[in-house]
Amino acid sequence: MKKSFLTGLAMAALVAVQAVAQNEKWWVPKNLDLSVKAGTPGYGLELSAPMANWLKVRTGFSYLPSFEVPMHFDVMVGDDPKTSHSKFTKLSGLLEGFTGQKVKDEVEMIGKPTNFWNWNLLVDFYPLKNNKHWHVSAGFYLGHSKIAKAYNATESMGALMAVNAYNKMYDKLINDQINAVPELLYEVKIIDLSVLGPEYASSNDPEMLERLQSKFKEVGRMGVNVGNYNHDVYYTEDVYVGLPNDEGDIYDADGNLINPIIAHKAGDLMHKAGTPYMLEPDNDGMVKVDMRVNAFKPYLGFGYEGRLLKGDDRWKVGFDAGVMFWGGTPSVITHDGVNLTKDIDGIGGKVGSYIDFISGLKVFPMFSVSITRRLF
Repeated sequence: MKKSFLTGLAMAALVAVQAVAQNEKWWVPKNLDLSVKAGTPGYGLELSAPMANWLKVRTGFSYLPSFEVPMHFDVMVGDDPKTSHSKFTKLSGLLEGFTGQKVKDEVEMIGKPTNFWNWNLLVDFYPLKNNKHWHVSAGFYLGHSKIAKAYNATESMGALMAVNAYNKMYDKLINDQINAVPELLYEVKIIDLSVLGPEYASSNDPEMLERLQSKFKEVGRMGVNVGNYNHDVYYTEDVYVGLPNDEGDIYDADGNLINPIIAHKAGDLMHKAGTPYMLEPDNDGMVKVDMRVNAFKPYLGFGYEGRLLKGDDRWKVGFDAGVMFWGGTPSVITHDGVNLTKDIDGIGGKVGSYIDFISGLKVFPMFSVSITRRLF
């Protein structure tokens, strides 16, 4: 209802402009002003013209330049934060040998505004009969829905490649392999497994696969530790062992047709509330997060405008203050579809501080100062 009310208010302002314009058969503005603005919406230009003694219409464009905010996430192994560090230490030698570079247990991230531009259409009402400096404003801003993003720094590519490599190995050992034991044993021979313990030193041991499966089950998957789920999460569709094609047939990792084996049914519990959310890199080895709001954003505010130079009405200085209603709590969505502002609690460090700030920002505060020049 609140969204509908604000949208209706913005539309009512435009109807008022139309009603005034219809009173004049051919409406031509008596004056046209150009303003240069700077403030929380960024830098912008705006054209304005009076519709009546008590009404003015404004339209313009604003843009917030991009800037970078550093942050980081910890890499987590398994689902227990207390044992994650020790597990990662044991696996670091394996991962270093596999990737050829030293792997850190954290992922550096870069956050920055992007596409934060808006076109606006505003109507100023002058309620004071003998004072044409103060006004109240209503209207809307229209822009891109994705206004910020975060992604991993280049320096963290090694760690993310290692996470993907480890999880691929985990899937082969635990989930994907049905009848491909010989092929799997051949693959693990090219990896130095002795760092896991002396019992893994001999790759010719016929019981190697069973020990590896037991070891990887004990350790668990690897991902970027973000926080904890604040509600239960369920599978939305059946999940099969293997890869389905367009016809619904199921294949193993080597492309062999197999009988469909359901690992999880739709409606099964995927993540229990309070368990860690581990963000895994995408297929390109990247971690990405987007911040989204409504593209259409109603605005309410007030402002003041007066002479910049004494005795010269061509130049004016002013300010505007108000709020832009961008749809309640912004969504901060990871590349795997989890909304950090709504689905996850307990996010630590700088990232947690940023998410807490964003979650509390139900509206965007607007303040700008302007220098205006009358064109005619």
